[in-house]
Amino acid sequence: MKKLIGIALVLALAVMLIPSAVFAADPTIINVNWNWTGGGVVNSTVTAGNDAVHALAVNAGNSAGYFNVRDENDNPYSYNVDSTSSNANLWVSGGLATYTVARTDSKVSMYGPAGQNTYSFIGVNLDGTASMGMCTFTNYAFQQEANYGHPEGWVSGNQFTATSPTAFQIIHQVTDSEGDTAWLNSSGSGMANISCMSSDIYAGSLKFGKGAGCYTDADFSGNGVQNLTFFSSGHSSVSQFGFNVPGNGSANSAQLQTIINFSGAFSTPNPSTGAGFSADVN
Repeated sequence: MKKLIGIALVLALAVMLIPSAVFAADPTIINVNWNWTGGGVVNSTVTAGNDAVHALAVNAGNSAGYFNVRDENDNPYSYNVDSTSSNANLWVSGGLATYTVARTDSKVSMYGPAGQNTYSFIGVNLDGTASMGMCTFTNYAFQQEANYGHPEGWVSGNQFTATSPTAFQIIHQVTDSEGDTAWLNSSGSGMANISCMSSDIYAGSLKFGKGAGCYTDADFSGNGVQNLTFFSSGHSSVSQFGFNVPGNGSANSAQLQTIINFSGAFSTPNPSTGAGFSADVN
């Protein structure tokens, strides 16, 4: 009996970027690129001084993509907080990928504490493919997802896609420094396309699928047997799908959850004619 032995490709990168304490310098840029079949792993974590942590993890039978991180070393207004950004653009088959960004520094006296973060996940069986294309930016004031105008490239729509006759899952979540959050979870079989052009995340509020100076592009389309869940939680109010839910000021006192199960074709309203799934959380 012949045995076929696959040798996995492993790319591991852990980088700490330490900016100049006084003078702005040229940007520090980290680029990770890959393309494999037969099994591979990427683990890349970039710590940009005290300012942010950008991380990507991929474990899949087949995959290709790139992960770019920039520390601008710019220290705007001498606030001692540099601007950072990253771009994760990739696809997987027979595996998963996770992309996270955590903002770890802020001009607290003006913009409140750091602690914002974003989380993106795609997973799919070997009989299908899933993709993501996201850009994330941090500075002294906020964290932002803006798939437009970033120096390392952008995706104009369908930031998340998946196709599988058996199983896939897509998760995207944003959270502010007070624990207010908004997320979506798409899972099942068939195909799904999710556009989530932008998000703004501040010390005590967030915009999910909108903001960042971009037009609102937050919509879903799918075909198959699937579950689609949207969830938003805030301390003062939550607005999504045309509903406004008030809170009493305490953590998670305003919550809104929408669960959609479908077999066949389904799509959320286009933002040009309806609300899409974009949310305002305070």
